[in-house]
Amino acid sequence: MIPTCPEENNLFAQLPAYVRAMVPYRPGKPIEELKEEYGFEKVIKLASNENPFGVSPKALAAMQAHLTDNARYPDPISRRLRRTMASSLGISPEELIVTAGGESLIATIVRSMMHPGDKAVTGFGAFMGFEIHLSAHGGELIKVPSPGYRFDVDALIQATTPDTRILYLPNPNNPTGSHITHQELETLLNGIPKTTLLFLDEAYIEFARHLPDYPDAMALRRENLLILRTFSKAYGLAGLRIGYGIGHPSLIEQLTKVKMTFEPSHLAQVAAEAAWQDSDFIDKALRNNTQEMKRYYEVLESLGLQYQPSAGNFIFVAFDSQEQVNTLNEALLKRGIAIRPLASFGFPNCIRITVGLPEENDALFQALREILPSL
Repeated sequence: MIPTCPEENNLFAQLPAYVRAMVPYRPGKPIEELKEEYGFEKVIKLASNENPFGVSPKALAAMQAHLTDNARYPDPISRRLRRTMASSLGISPEELIVTAGGESLIATIVRSMMHPGDKAVTGFGAFMGFEIHLSAHGGELIKVPSPGYRFDVDALIQATTPDTRILYLPNPNNPTGSHITHQELETLLNGIPKTTLLFLDEAYIEFARHLPDYPDAMALRRENLLILRTFSKAYGLAGLRIGYGIGHPSLIEQLTKVKMTFEPSHLAQVAAEAAWQDSDFIDKALRNNTQEMKRYYEVLESLGLQYQPSAGNFIFVAFDSQEQVNTLNEALLKRGIAIRPLASFGFPNCIRITVGLPEENDALFQALREILPSL
């Protein structure tokens, strides 16, 4: 039994109130846990927006070739990877920072830019990772209403004052799949104070950049714009934890001081460089997403479900009640299919489904046809 101690001597009572008040992020259950809990040999996981094709063959080969290098610390500033990426992007390596996943960049931004009590702004329904790290640092987050599951650019500008340190904007947004246009992004940059950092989270850009109105943020670069991107989604490296930021060299210099010194790992760096150059793998993933997303629209419409067109590799579906969502989720889990209920995201009557392989989507569609009539 764990001993207790008087309140005045309680170590945890000394923690900052904003830490004790935090609501932790609850990720979807790992496949192994789902297998054990429900007794399945195979689980179809459509809950975490991962690449259904796994890891690129070139990345696997690169990791295998560098396994023996792991007795040494990794390059703390990812020189080789940054040079490779900068050459493709048409920028200088000094405009890039590489971190242990996009989440680490979020944490680094908050630690670098915010004092406890400082204000940040976002739209309601924005990816909750930023809010969690902001809360851990004692920041205050102002959420602007998002009518129709889209960010309201004019309202975001009105809410952003000279006291606002960061305006956080995921584009496309997880979990709604909505995106702002090039014109809207330009309006935002022109409408907010130059002392406010526009933190643009483009974790799903590979799935969205083909859209005719999707922003070219690289063409709108300003001193107060930082772009987040990741290798966790289209590149299939979620388990290795590697992401990157694009911004003004002076900002990147400051962020590099704050990030964890030896991140990301050596294997993550070599895998990311190989995956970056594996265009065949990326093209296959994007083709699958485009083709299968069309099927999702057709099937969901045939089932009479309300969904939002998505610019990501997932789709947002709304139901009449949270009870329906919970019943559907449990019924799918009993069939070995995992989707993501969104109560913790602020949408208790909604779910998010990752676009999987054709056969995985077929299994989901059949399960929906069997379950929905009884909801």
